[in-house]
Amino acid sequence: MLDLLQPENVLNHHYLGKSSSCCSSFDRVSSSELSPTTRGVNRAERGGEQSIAKANKKAVAAVTVADGVFVKWCDKLELNRDLTNVVVSYASLALPVEMRPRPRATNRVVLASAFWFGVKNTMTWQSLKKVEDVTGVAAGMIRAVESKMARAMTLQLRRWRVDSEEGWAENDNV
Repeated sequence: MLDLLQPENVLNHHYLGKSSSCCSSFDRVSSSELSPTTRGVNRAERGGEQSIAKANKKAVAAVTVADGVFVKWCDKLELNRDLTNVVVSYASLALPVEMRPRPRATNRVVLASAFWFGVKNTMTWQSLKKVEDVTGVAAGMIRAVESKMARAMTLQLRRWRVDSEEGWAENDNV
């Protein structure tokens, strides 16, 4: 059985439940009632929408399992529940930033770096050595990937800030 709380299985885990059709009215129509062009168009649209839904389900499942790994590591560091919630929140924010284009590092390194990002931005004591012991990833690897993560998050926050400022500026003329 696949242990979902093992970091190497987090981002490779495929959680797919039953997919529901977004075009339920087409489910009741027989293929003889549709023209050949309609059949081709409908299948292409439905396939695209279903693949997006499957990708979203996979992403949600990966984040959920990653949160479980972060909680497990917080327990090993003996953090109280409030600190665990904050560390997991920060780590979960950092995780998608690194995984967007393509993973540049192994799953365990990405998870450990996101966890270090959460610990570093939350705790008054910042012991990379303790995080290294808990995660099993070398401190140098954690530091390298975390710095890229932090830089990418800063750029993303700047983009969001500029977008929100443009939105407000457009509304001032009304």
